[in-house]
Amino acid sequence: MVRTPNYLPANPWVEQAHRHGIPLSASGKLLEAAIPKRMRVSTSQIIDRLLATDAGRDKLFYSIKLYLWRSKSNPTLSSTAKAWLPYLKNCASGLSTTRKCLILFAWKRAIPDLYHMVTQPKQPAATFTEAVKRRLSLLSAIVQIPNSIADDFYCASRIGLVSSKTGALAEKYGALFWWTDTFLQLNIGAINEVHSTTHIRKLQTRLENFQQSLDDIARGGAATPSKEYTLGDETLGAYLRTDADIRKAESTQSWARLSMVKLVCDFIFVSYDVFGFSRGKEGTQAVVGLIAGLLSGMKLWDKHYTSLAKPLS
Repeated sequence: MVRTPNYLPANPWVEQAHRHGIPLSASGKLLEAAIPKRMRVSTSQIIDRLLATDAGRDKLFYSIKLYLWRSKSNPTLSSTAKAWLPYLKNCASGLSTTRKCLILFAWKRAIPDLYHMVTQPKQPAATFTEAVKRRLSLLSAIVQIPNSIADDFYCASRIGLVSSKTGALAEKYGALFWWTDTFLQLNIGAINEVHSTTHIRKLQTRLENFQQSLDDIARGGAATPSKEYTLGDETLGAYLRTDADIRKAESTQSWARLSMVKLVCDFIFVSYDVFGFSRGKEGTQAVVGLIAGLLSGMKLWDKHYTSLAKPLS
């Protein structure tokens, strides 16, 4: 763990942080002084935003499915609760159809993204893994289009626009495309994890070198740096910027790891449909679906909180 040089005065750190827009994490006092005051955000504000999106409402759907699965193996369930089970099943079915309707024609948004990915100027890949990642990303963008189209046909069958036979075929191929895309995304995430870890290690090594330079300055003179050691000193500014880069990279890596866990849950969920597994299907899909939904909810919660808490300019 890289420590903060204790011989640097507090005010220059805060002023330097403000100048570069860098919040400090080494000390709670400095952190409070350096971070701009955020707007106060209530839990109800974030919940309102979550429920205003189809991604936020997904969590209710999987909560109901999990409750229905648990009710089947619960011998102590009251007669009143059992009477509500048919209504909950209808509710889950309705929510499932609603979710499908809310994402209709998503392939129309995927086509321009794919076109941009294909037509943009290509820079030579720095490493072999970077080249592999580009190809996997391109394949994922291609697979997402038929996956979305298959979902649209399945939704159309649920609301009676096409035959149930067409809907069953669309459901089968939609699951296969989803499985393929999830598999590709897992490989892309694994490559990103390797790159992020390597990048953070390089930044930590650089920070340790900067700190060593600051320590050498302190050892060479008095207990505190001389007046010539001003706020414009390149070593101090580089130290602060590198420290901020490390914290930003670590935060990005943490969220990427949560996304990987969600992808694993999605992969388990859709594997039951693709390979026809039947043992424990309902319970497993309910559990991993709820976990994936909760992880998505955490990301959405952080996104909405950051948006609401952003200080007014």
